[in-house]
Amino acid sequence: MKSKTSLIIVILLAMVIVTTPLIAYAHAEKTVVPFSSYSKTAVSSGIVVDANQKNSQDEDEHLAIRWGTVRKTSYSNPAVGSGWLNMTTLRSITNWEIPPAVIGSGDFTGARGSGHGVYKLFLNITSGPYGAGTFEGFGVLKWEYDFTQTPLIHLTMGNYTLMQGTGAFEGAKLSWNLYSSRLPSNTQAESWRVGELILP
Repeated sequence: MKSKTSLIIVILLAMVIVTTPLIAYAHAEKTVVPFSSYSKTAVSSGIVVDANQKNSQDEDEHLAIRWGTVRKTSYSNPAVGSGWLNMTTLRSITNWEIPPAVIGSGDFTGARGSGHGVYKLFLNITSGPYGAGTFEGFGVLKWEYDFTQTPLIHLTMGNYTLMQGTGAFEGAKLSWNLYSSRLPSNTQAESWRVGELILP
């Protein structure tokens, strides 16, 4: 019995010794392209309210829930390429300490609150260093508003993970973190993006 146990242990150790270099070799074959960027953009008076957006809130309007909103924005990243990004709101929840005058209007004047949301992402790269292709995945965002003071506070932090690639990005993975903050001028926001493209 002891000899059988010893034989099994030896076989398992041999398998680990043989497969470890193969696993390391497989990981070494992937190409990791890190990227980071900083930008300033103009801020509008309020968010665009999509016709597909659905809203729900409690009776005193301190808890706002949204879903169904679809936003399409341009996407540009020298490490990946250019195209457009679709974000569909699966669920976003904002807890208002002081709610806006009209919930769901996109006008946060005089409001203060924080929240988070989960989004389905579709990224279409039409041109770039690797060619055309798409990514699909999910994003998780957290935000904080305080529009009761000057300068206004509007912070957003996001984590995006896109794992299903097609075309030039078949088998690739794209992920990045985002931090955005409204500047004291109240006319611009600054954003930092740090991430990586992993090619098979």
